[in-house]
Amino acid sequence: MNRNAMLMVAILLTIAIAAYSYEKKIKTRGLLFTCNYNIQLYLQAKNTKIFQKVNVFFYDDNSGFQSAFGKMEIEGKKYTIDNDNFFIYNETDKNGTYTVEYNKTVKKYDDNTPDNSWGDLRNRTSVYYMTFHKLDDDVFIIRGRGFPMFLCTNS
Repeated sequence: MNRNAMLMVAILLTIAIAAYSYEKKIKTRGLLFTCNYNIQLYLQAKNTKIFQKVNVFFYDDNSGFQSAFGKMEIEGKKYTIDNDNFFIYNETDKNGTYTVEYNKTVKKYDDNTPDNSWGDLRNRTSVYYMTFHKLDDDVFIIRGRGFPMFLCTNS
């Protein structure tokens, strides 16, 4: 074999091993549970109305994402909400308290909401504290600052 052929074989073998490792890593991540909710919010001080559906996914590797779709109106101007907000979560104690840190926002092609309309959600220095409580074998409640936020299932 000449040098070019050996080099080509080595490159293809490296790419194949990397692709296999990446796919195996993705497949080993398991979904723990999902949360789905609808929100209708009117912020009088900012003259803002929000109507959105949200799906939240928590994985066993301490990652997750929140997918939101809906409408927003700010001072009479209408916007479309269609984005995914990725986060990591970590347990802070053994009592079910977790920190949630958003680390990436992906706006879909039709999302035209102003970036500053979400406050701290898109501010990468923000940390949220939540508690996860198991109510039944496949039912969880997630609370933030003492009040219920989501009712979730792992089915």
